[in-house]
Amino acid sequence: MASTIQVRVDDDLKKKPDALFRDLGTDTTTAICMFLPVRWR
Repeated sequence: MASTIQVRVDDDLKKKPDALFRDLGTDTTTAICMFLPVRWR
């Protein structure tokens, strides 16, 4: 089963991580989904 997390952030705050993750070949959503299991194993 999967859960949905929705977060509202300022547009300017979102631009920097979006650009970073795009440069790394992914998107912010995928990066968060990769980070959460690693952090809470």
